[in-house]
Amino acid sequence: MTRKYLFVCSFVLFVLLALVTSRYFFPQKQQQQIVVSLSPSPVIVSPPPNRIDVFSLSKEDYEKIQAEYNDVFLIRKDEGKKQVYYNDKPLWSLALSPSQKQAAFLYLPNKQSSEELSFILLSLESGMTKQVYYAFISNMGSGIHWLGNNHLFFLSHCGTACQGITLLDIRSGKTKSGVLTYPSFPNQPAKTHFKDWFGQEFVINGLVKGVSSATESNLHYFIFMLEDDTGNFLGEKKFQFMEAKADKLLP
Repeated sequence: MTRKYLFVCSFVLFVLLALVTSRYFFPQKQQQQIVVSLSPSPVIVSPPPNRIDVFSLSKEDYEKIQAEYNDVFLIRKDEGKKQVYYNDKPLWSLALSPSQKQAAFLYLPNKQSSEELSFILLSLESGMTKQVYYAFISNMGSGIHWLGNNHLFFLSHCGTACQGITLLDIRSGKTKSGVLTYPSFPNQPAKTHFKDWFGQEFVINGLVKGVSSATESNLHYFIFMLEDDTGNFLGEKKFQFMEAKADKLLP
C-alpha cells in the first residue's frame, strides 16, 4: 500500500514537473490580436438642386447662360433654372471667350465684404483659375464682355450724365477707360458722345441702354444697344475692336 502510494505521488510530481518545464523552455506563442479600425464612410454632400458649380458647365451650357440682376443662371429644358456658383458663392457675371478655351467671371470672394469683385479667368482645358483684376461693385455699370481672347470690357460709373467704358488686358491686368457722355438736360437731343480708348470721338443717335460684343469672321466688335429718351428700342451700333492698337496701348 505504501509502495503504491509512493508510486502515484511520484507520477503526479513528474507530470507537474513536465508541465512547468515545458512552459519555461517552450513558451506558448501569444495569439496576435487583429484590431480593425472602422472609420465612418465619407459623407458626400450634393449641391442644392437649384444651383450648379461653374466647373460643371460644358461649352454648350454657356449658350444657355442668362444674367438677371447681377446673378448668373443656367437654363436647361430638362433641369430648369440653376444659379451658377464658384467656391460656394454666386457669380455676378460670366462670359465665354471667342476661342471657347477660357471663361471669365466675377464674384464676391470675401464674406466680410460685399463690395469688392474679383475678376477670375477659368481655363476650360486645365480647369485652373487665376485672378486678373478686381473692382468695387459701386463702380460697376455692367457685366463683363470679351473683345477677342485677350481683352474684356465693362461699363463703369464716372459721374453725372456719363459712363466709363473700361478695357482690361487679361495678360497684364492693365486698363484703359473710354467715356460715354449723355445729354445733361431734358430738352437736348437724345445723342451719346463716345470717346473710345484710342482718343477717337463719335456721336451716336440714341442713348446707350446696354453693351455686348460679337466675333464675326475673326473680327471682334463691341456693340451698343440704343434707345430714345422715352425708352423705345432704336437698334444697335457696332464698332470694330482694333486689337493691334489695343496691344500697343496696353503693352
